[in-house]
Amino acid sequence: MPELPEIEFRRICENCDCREFRSGHKHLDKFFKDKALKRSLRLDSGVQVATPLGSNKILSFYSLKLCAEPTKLLTGVHKTSLRKEQVFPAIELEWMGVDKAYQEKGLGERTLVMALKSAHEAFKFAGGYGVVLTPETGTEGFYEKYGFTEYGTGTAVRMIMPSATIVDMFSN
Repeated sequence: MPELPEIEFRRICENCDCREFRSGHKHLDKFFKDKALKRSLRLDSGVQVATPLGSNKILSFYSLKLCAEPTKLLTGVHKTSLRKEQVFPAIELEWMGVDKAYQEKGLGERTLVMALKSAHEAFKFAGGYGVVLTPETGTEGFYEKYGFTEYGTGTAVRMIMPSATIVDMFSN
């Protein structure tokens, strides 16, 4: 397994080497190869990639998009604070992946932190209740470690991190 080089995060672009990225998750890899650049160029999603400095090789990526989540799925303190609303504004961490060769080296954590920093910047300008996501099966513990909690009912697990938590993370 290669060592993790010095990296930079930047917006995905046509020069990025999207075809070589392999996370080991078929649907995530398919999204990245077939749709990530197109969706980013159309501004449907904000796709950021981690590359070695001076390279177009993609080591990890995340995709954020604006969404409106139904409040009826919320429980506990989240439901109480939004009880009069039908939906709440949020940013969805739509996709996040790390190339298989660079997994288990802390890059997933760095990628999540960058995604949350991006959400923090967006919340400063547009507001919003939090960051939501649907975790891959088996990754719930990874997100819980950083403060995400489960909400909702049904077959798909949803997780949320309130924007107040994100603000606290990045306030100096």
